[in-house]
Amino acid sequence: MKSIEKWQNNSLHIRAKRMGSVWYKSYKIQISELQNDYVLE
Repeated sequence: MKSIEKWQNNSLHIRAKRMGSVWYKSYKIQISELQNDYVLE
């Protein structure tokens, strides 16, 4: 969560987010947390 907060407050990200409506007709952001990761080999 700290990384997400740092990214949200990044000045370059804030400027890019403002330009989103100019660059894209629509977009969707999903943020999730991985709780488990299993590998069977």
